[in-house]
Amino acid sequence: MRLSLLSIVLCTALGVKLLPAQTSGIPFIQNYKPRVYKASSANYDVIQDGNGLMYFANFRGVLEYDGVSWKLYPLENGAAVRSLGTDSLGNVYVGGIGEMGYLRPDSSGKMIYHSLLADIDTTFFRLPENVKVFGTTKGAWFRGYEAGQLYYWDRDSLIHFPVTQTSAENNMFLHNQQLWVHLPGTGLQRWEEGRFRTVQGCEALAGYLFQEFISLGPDRILGFDRGKGFVLITVTDNGLDIRKWGNELESELQTHVFSTMVPLKDGTIAIGTVLSGLFFLSDEGKILQQLTDDVGLQDNFILSGFQDQQGILWLALSKGISRADISAPLSQWNESSGLTGVVFSAIHHEERLYASTTLGVYGFQKDRFEPVEGLGMESWKLISLESGGEERLLAATARGLYEIEDWISSPIPGGTGFFSALPSATYPGYIFSLSTLDGVELLHHNGREWEFQDQRMRLAGRYGSMVETEVGELWLQDLLNPLVLHRHQLSTDSIGIVESQIIRLPDTIPMPQGMYRWQGEVALATEKGIWVLNRQSGSFVPENSIGISGMDRETGVLRLSEDSEGRLWIERYLDNKRWLELAIPNGEGTFLRDSVALRELSDIE
Repeated sequence: MRLSLLSIVLCTALGVKLLPAQTSGIPFIQNYKPRVYKASSANYDVIQDGNGLMYFANFRGVLEYDGVSWKLYPLENGAAVRSLGTDSLGNVYVGGIGEMGYLRPDSSGKMIYHSLLADIDTTFFRLPENVKVFGTTKGAWFRGYEAGQLYYWDRDSLIHFPVTQTSAENNMFLHNQQLWVHLPGTGLQRWEEGRFRTVQGCEALAGYLFQEFISLGPDRILGFDRGKGFVLITVTDNGLDIRKWGNELESELQTHVFSTMVPLKDGTIAIGTVLSGLFFLSDEGKILQQLTDDVGLQDNFILSGFQDQQGILWLALSKGISRADISAPLSQWNESSGLTGVVFSAIHHEERLYASTTLGVYGFQKDRFEPVEGLGMESWKLISLESGGEERLLAATARGLYEIEDWISSPIPGGTGFFSALPSATYPGYIFSLSTLDGVELLHHNGREWEFQDQRMRLAGRYGSMVETEVGELWLQDLLNPLVLHRHQLSTDSIGIVESQIIRLPDTIPMPQGMYRWQGEVALATEKGIWVLNRQSGSFVPENSIGISGMDRETGVLRLSEDSEGRLWIERYLDNKRWLELAIPNGEGTFLRDSVALRELSDIE
């Protein structure tokens, strides 16, 4: 992962306001190629058992993945596996080409495949017909695609139901642990008391030829007909409420070619296609996002999908397997999103996300970043503040400060080479600007134009970082000697400095990597952990309340940033390894460490 990605993840996560839902980045995607799991490229179905193991219906058998290693269970006749199901005891049910059975753990926990073909009249399973599986809590249904091919396995015996509803044109699905089937010309039927019974009010569905159904909870079903589109069915005590489910994707599906649907835990729906990857749709049918090979998928042909217990979306593809961490608190933007260059900062301003990079400033609109006019230069810092009676967005660039309004930038006269800026809490509406040549200056908008303050607020020198504390102190870190700090007490009566002090850190303090504000005070990220200012002693001491093993003595800290909820985001390193951790306040004066949520950002390049 590139440092630019880390920067934008950090900056967007630490914004004062949460990003709007439509400003969602690309989830972290991991692809598994056939050479990794050592089986066929084609995968047709995916499920998870109660122990958290993932299973994939592969052309060469059943693939098992425990998060570390892969194992293949070939079927006895070498048949391709096309469908999978599970029950409450961890049995994995298998439907293949002319084959059906189950994987059950033995006394040692090893999964063993048991074929059920010996228990049935094989005339009902003439090769090469597929067998579809519907796992229930107490067993599984198996259906072929010719009349009479319906079986139920209750974990002890196989029961045959010679019904006609299993013909290929009839779409069968599971809803509320009950088997349903759609019959063209009739409508919907469900399994009750040993047979299929027509559902009251289903006549409106008689003219449909559904390709797939999914269950959306206890009383809703979504169906897709290639010619007539999506239908939302609500099951009521008086029958069915049937409505057209209009959505932004439907008109384009003739081009994308529908393949599958996956209900997601947050109420959204994933639509897989043959040619165009995966679409995420809101409950109202709005397209939220699209995942394709342009943003990380290894194949655009989605055959099946499943959201696991951790919220991760697994995709069975015609060429491999993909894992998209759609429920993680982190997402990313990169070149495929229109964002180019190394990202230095990002900010949320007036319902829009902006990022500054080595190549300019970009704003997010619709589903990608677009460049801001006039800022095709190295841009280090973005600042959002209220000044002169209006909310304003500024960019500190290699050529000076610029104000951004309506995608157009305007230079602010005065100063050169600004690489940082800091909205002042002591002087609301004012900004401390940090220049590579002119040091620190204070400016604000007077209602007509931007203006710099007089010489009283100009601090000459070369500084690497600056922090304003909650007690009205402005701290500056020397650029050439990070062990030298400058403290300036700001006046609360008028704009100005009432006291200045140069602090030379003792050699006992590890080399600082940067200076930051945390809990209203000054904190140093050093090569041996975090050091904070102790007001009583006036010196910097190791921070030990975060609860990260080895933080203060073994591992280095490159950067810190505190978000609006008091959480501390920490970039750590040890030798050549770098990773992120999150320290969450527990309300008792100490912090809990969370490194799991940020696991996708480990070993940053």
